Amino acid sequence: MKDLVAEIKRPNISIIGSSLEGGIISAEGGSSVYVDKREKGKRKVEILENDLDISVKKNRKVFSFIKPTTLDVNYAINIPVLEQQEKSAIESVVFVKFDNDCICENDEVNEEFQTNNESQRNMRFLNQKAMVYIFLRNALDQKYDNFLAWICGNGFNYDVSEEERKANCMKPVALVQTNERTPFVECEKDLESNRYVSLYHADTVGRKHLADGVGYSTADLSEVLLMESSGEDDDAHTNEDTMKLLDCSIRGLKLETERLPNASFETFKKRRFFTCLCSKDKLTLMSTFMIDSKHWGLIKIADAIVPRHWFGRPSWLKVFELTLFLRASLEEQKQVSEKLLKEESGWLRNGATIFETIRI
Repeated sequence: MKDLVAEIKRPNISIIGSSLEGGIISAEGGSSVYVDKREKGKRKVEILENDLDISVKKNRKVFSFIKPTTLDVNYAINIPVLEQQEKSAIESVVFVKFDNDCICENDEVNEEFQTNNESQRNMRFLNQKAMVYIFLRNALDQKYDNFLAWICGNGFNYDVSEEERKANCMKPVALVQTNERTPFVECEKDLESNRYVSLYHADTVGRKHLADGVGYSTADLSEVLLMESSGEDDDAHTNEDTMKLLDCSIRGLKLETERLPNASFETFKKRRFFTCLCSKDKLTLMSTFMIDSKHWGLIKIADAIVPRHWFGRPSWLKVFELTLFLRASLEEQKQVSEKLLKEESGWLRNGATIFETIRI
C-alpha cells in the first residue's frame, strides 16, 4: 500500500522530444528547465533559459539575468512611436523609418535615413564650424567651479566688428498673433491647415489639432515646424503625439500642393516639413515629405538628450548638432520655397507640374 501511495505522489513529467538527465530537462528549441529534487521543507527552484536570459524562479519571485547579446530586442526609450497596427494601417500611404530596426520597403526613405544617421554620428554641421566646435568642447570640459570664469574669459571674439555683433544679436520680427493668455498658461497653437479639414472629411469632429509649438518662416509666415511635448513618462501620449505630428505635417504639405499647382512636382519632392517630439529629456527631429504621387515619407533626422545636470553636459554637443542641422535644413528649404514660387509664377519650368502629376 505504501508503494502505491508513493507512486501516486510521484510527479509525472512528459515533454515531447526531451530527455531527463541529472535533474535537467533538455527540450527541443534550445531551452531547458531545471527540476529541483528538493527535500521536504526546502523552497522549490525552477531555472528557465531562452535566447534572451536565464531566469531563476523561487516560489513566486523570478530573478532574470539578461544575456549580453539580445539580437531580437530593440530599446525604444523616449522616441517617436507608431504601434505595428497603426503602421500597417497607413503603410499604403506613408513609409516610416525611425531607426535601423524599423523595416521600410522604400529605398529612397532608407537612403535618406542612413544619410542623416551618418551625418549626426560624424557631427557634420559642428565640424563645418570648427571654431564653434572647439569652443563648445573646451567649455563643456571645464570644471563646474571654473565654468563661469572660463566663459567670461573665453566666450567673446574681439575681432568681430560692432556691426556684426549687432547683427548677430538681432532677430527678424515675425508678425505672429499671440493668445491673450499666453503669459499665464500653457497655450497650444491653432494650425492653418485646420481651416481646410472639411475639404477632405465630411465629419470634422476630432480631426482639428492644436500644436504645443509652431515654427514660422519669417519670409511668408508659413508653418515650417511643429513641436509636441509628451511629458515625462507616458508612452501613450508619445504615441498619440507621433500620430498628430504625422497627420498635421502631411496636411501642411497637402495644403502647399493646392497653393502651388503649377510648380514642378520634382521640385516639390525636395520640400521637407519638420516636426520635433520632446519626450522626457530627449528631442527627436523628423521630416515629412512626398515620395511620389501616392506616398508620403516620415523619417527621423536626428535626436539628442538635453542634459538636466552638470554630469550630463557632454550631451550638449548632440543638441547643438541637432540645432545646426535644423538651421541648415531650414535655409535649404528657403531656396526650395523660392524655386517653387518662381515655377508657380511662370519664371521657371521644370518638368511636370504638381497638378499634372497628382490631379490628372
